[in-house]
Amino acid sequence: MDSTYNTNMYKNPIIEMVGVTPTRLLFLIACSMLSTESEECYKWLLKNLGDILDSTGASPSVFVTGQELGLINALNAVYPGVDHLLCRWHLNKDINAKAITTYQSESYKKHVMTNPESDWINVIDAPTEQEF
Repeated sequence: MDSTYNTNMYKNPIIEMVGVTPTRLLFLIACSMLSTESEECYKWLLKNLGDILDSTGASPSVFVTGQELGLINALNAVYPGVDHLLCRWHLNKDINAKAITTYQSESYKKHVMTNPESDWINVIDAPTEQEF
């Protein structure tokens, strides 16, 4: 789940929810325009998503989102037993920004984010919790 904002004439956030097949193909589940990125709007969205999924017999096993606190709080309230993961793209973006401000070196940033032997890549690509 991820939202965009200021990309439509109403300047309202649009949230897109996609699923992943076992062959790693994405498919659109739903999308919606929200009035705000508030916890209450997200709860409304997730309850409606639940109604759609219930009608198909499907249920989510994990949600992947950015660091939007309103969405995370709503997920915990509406789907308390479902796992939540932070999006790898968003995490990489944050690590990138921190590496640049901390080390102020473009070459270090490239080393951290692209070198297959870097500690960060080893952490995010760890196949098991113990290796992580």
